[in-house]
Amino acid sequence: MPVDPTDPDLPLPGASPLTAYARFWRRYVVFSGRASPSEYWWVALVNGIVAIVIGVIGVILLAIGGALGEQGSTAAAIPNALGAVLLFLLAVLVVAQIVPGIAVSVRRLHDANLSGLLYLLALIPSVGGLIVLVLHVLPSNPEGRRYDRGAPRWQEAVPAPPSTGGARPASSLPSTAPNGGFDTWPAPAAAAPATAPMPVTRPSDTAPTLDTAQAPDGALLAAWTAVGDVERVEPKLGVQPAWRRQGYLLIRRPDGLSVLSTNGLAEAEGAAALGPGAEVYLAAEDSGRTAAEIAENWLFTVIAAVARRIGASGMHLPAELEQYGALSMSVSVDAPAEWRSADGGVGVLVGIGLPDIPEAVATSAGEVRLVGLTVLRPEELQRILVGGRDERAAVAAALAVLPPAQLTSPTRPAV
Repeated sequence: MPVDPTDPDLPLPGASPLTAYARFWRRYVVFSGRASPSEYWWVALVNGIVAIVIGVIGVILLAIGGALGEQGSTAAAIPNALGAVLLFLLAVLVVAQIVPGIAVSVRRLHDANLSGLLYLLALIPSVGGLIVLVLHVLPSNPEGRRYDRGAPRWQEAVPAPPSTGGARPASSLPSTAPNGGFDTWPAPAAAAPATAPMPVTRPSDTAPTLDTAQAPDGALLAAWTAVGDVERVEPKLGVQPAWRRQGYLLIRRPDGLSVLSTNGLAEAEGAAALGPGAEVYLAAEDSGRTAAEIAENWLFTVIAAVARRIGASGMHLPAELEQYGALSMSVSVDAPAEWRSADGGVGVLVGIGLPDIPEAVATSAGEVRLVGLTVLRPEELQRILVGGRDERAAVAAALAVLPPAQLTSPTRPAV
């Protein structure tokens, strides 16, 4: 996913029929970027159903008109006219869909990390269309991001070697960004390591990256233990993790803030030769007193929904954040009314870290990013939906300077 429905270059895994159809027409002549399988197949299904319905009704009306005409009825002109109009509209619709149909097919090929020129195989008589159809069935491949507009060519991430101890050199830490941390890291003159740190998301954030040679689970537990008291959270039915056994962690900070984090997402999300991925976390002042209460809290379902979306999309979250600075998505959860948008979804901003939480953890398998999530007010999500990347960056910068405890406060005004 990636995960941002407002960005025309990013695919939208799990797109609804209406969303997929709207993106189909909005990106009429856009041949760059990617389209997820759901974007392509919902459009194919909707277009097919619409064409069949209009065609069948038009033919039936013409048949009725013909029958009435044979009987000498003057009413035959009405069904004949309606039928002709419907068939004319069908012809116009088919012609209008040619260009966007080719465009979405090319983007679907890009999403599978294939050249859009392969669409020309459809010109081969008899078997060409079948070949292209098979290519459209291929699953999403994160390496297809090289086809996004302005994206650098995809470079496979190489896991960092285990640390031999000692502090990380200062030159390997990201510098503080004057605009709230949404500048691309590293600076153009700097050489990027195999797994570059996540961009700093708060001007005041000076938290170091922890070095350890432990296995991923142990390394993450050690990192979170330095932040606060750690306990595992057993998710309720319906929000079990899609990755392996670790699941979720609850970290209680001394300042009263509770942090919910995935634990194991990095390994599943970082499969497919992409190197280590990321864990996502969400902080709240009032998420429950016990781990059982927290598992029932709506904020827990938010982080679970985001984690599932990331895992299902096949995206490599660190690489997406380095390219776009911050990401946004809408997830379907049973949240309080003040946090839900008109369609019932809850907006989430991905990429705002919190002070005193490491930006990355070095493990025996390589570096794992710790990526903060922030729940968006409906007005903030709407701003992003309307304004796209620029508005998302503005909302992210405004949220980044708020006190952590205020981010999920029910009384927090929209920025």
